Amino acid sequence: MLFLTACADRADVTSGINVDIVPIHYALSLNLNKSKRVEAKNRLNAFLTDQKDNILFGTIEMYVANNAAYKFAKNVESKLHEQGVEASMISIERVKHPLQQRFDYVIRVTRHQVTVPICRPAQSGDFFHHSLGCSVDAIRWKSMNRPENVLNQSGMDTRPLKAL
Repeated sequence: MLFLTACADRADVTSGINVDIVPIHYALSLNLNKSKRVEAKNRLNAFLTDQKDNILFGTIEMYVANNAAYKFAKNVESKLHEQGVEASMISIERVKHPLQQRFDYVIRVTRHQVTVPICRPAQSGDFFHHSLGCSVDAIRWKSMNRPENVLNQSGMDTRPLKAL
């Protein structure tokens, strides 16, 4: 009679990795006095150029404190539409008092970034490690343009920062 024994690691392919999706905010605050309107437009154009990738894949919120700032925001909105930004990704909100006591226009671009664990390669003798597929999951999550759309939005805090 022949008796064979062996041991093998249990394959746990159903466990995923821990993923954190963190909102990253890029903001520009402007004072739209008549004397500084040209300077404000130049600063805005530089901001839009620097943040082009974040604008295309993020959400844009504009906060305005008066009618002149609202007209300015509407012009910015039409400019963003021309660049290919969807209407659902842009919002304009009126506030009662000047922002931070001195700005009457703020544009804030929010882009969500995925942070994933560092995956180490499997080694012989690693029993009961649950990192099987870690690299594949990490690459999949990091390649998403809008990872926040995959998550349950009811638990996410989408309120503006206190500074606004």
